[in-house]
Amino acid sequence: RSSSIGAAGADEAKAKLSRFDNSMLDLVNQCRRVRLHPATTGLVRPEPGKLKLEYGFLTDERAEAITDSLKATASEVREAHFRSNGLSATGARQLLEALPAELECVDLSQNDLSNDVGWCLAFRQLTKLNSLTL
Repeated sequence: RSSSIGAAGADEAKAKLSRFDNSMLDLVNQCRRVRLHPATTGLVRPEPGKLKLEYGFLTDERAEAITDSLKATASEVREAHFRSNGLSATGARQLLEALPAELECVDLSQNDLSNDVGWCLAFRQLTKLNSLTL
């Protein structure tokens, strides 16, 4: 019985990894369409202090897939714009937790955020936040 549970867990992990791989491939293809060429060292931004991924560029799965890159490369980001991406509370929380405490401006408007307080708790770490658009 335990081997069937372990096999099911492994299959679930493989399926999750496959979803992340597909999400990252979609993200890279969207970047190429707008002539951005992301490198393996992090996210490419035209302005170092501003992260602008709007209008369908992200999904919850892509948000989860880029959190490690964000944590590693977004230390200088002061503005984050995630407007109109269909993000749920889960995707919003993952993005907010990956951004630096010095973040000053966040735009999460036109997403599918709920009234659940879980994603709102991620704002506690953003000690310099002075502009929030929901």
